[in-house]
Amino acid sequence: MNNFWDEKFPPDYYDKNLNFGLSKKRGIQSNWHNITFLSVKEKIKINSKHLDYACGPGSFIGIYLQNQSIGVDISKNQIKFAKKKYGDKGKFFEINEFDFNKYESFFDSVSAIGLFEYLDDEETILFLNEMDKILKPGGKLIITTPNYGLPMKILEKALHILGPVDYSSEHKNKHNFKSLSKLMESSSFSFKINKLLNVGITFSFINLNIGIIINKLIEKITFKKFGFLLFVLAQKK
Repeated sequence: MNNFWDEKFPPDYYDKNLNFGLSKKRGIQSNWHNITFLSVKEKIKINSKHLDYACGPGSFIGIYLQNQSIGVDISKNQIKFAKKKYGDKGKFFEINEFDFNKYESFFDSVSAIGLFEYLDDEETILFLNEMDKILKPGGKLIITTPNYGLPMKILEKALHILGPVDYSSEHKNKHNFKSLSKLMESSSFSFKINKLLNVGITFSFINLNIGIIINKLIEKITFKKFGFLLFVLAQKK
């Protein structure tokens, strides 16, 4: 996986797409990330100690947060990009140069946005155990991962046909509500899983705000029973 992210994946891909959409105020993929980041941001207290695990190019920390944030990622190229562009907003490290043992019970919150699809079950459990160690008692772990029902499978195929990069070969897990709940139950965290992002996001090609409004309306009508993403809010006991 590391070779893919450094050799085949442009380090600025997500950041460039997000910022282009934010500046033009339209774009489905841009608003996908925007709504996800805004939803995660709501669960993180301002000025708290926060870790963004698998931070990629650092966009979440750099654009959305006002925290004592640290970002870690396996990709040296994306970390290099994050340091250059968002180094004044947070600290960024490659995972192999970040000593987790020094941060026991240190963080108020940890976000893992779009990570679990790249981990197998054993790796996921190891990750959850590691996060339990570095979070303070009562600390929050916020996770997002695709909800692999039929709508997500169709959307994923369409994105891979139309998009410039196909990274589906890197996926090790395709979670649904049941499989993700089972993994979370094996951890020491208390947790709740909601569903995020529905067909309302498609209206973002007109305008980001229109996409957000229709997405929220559908969430309200359906009580968040449908969504392309699974959104986990877990808490250390």
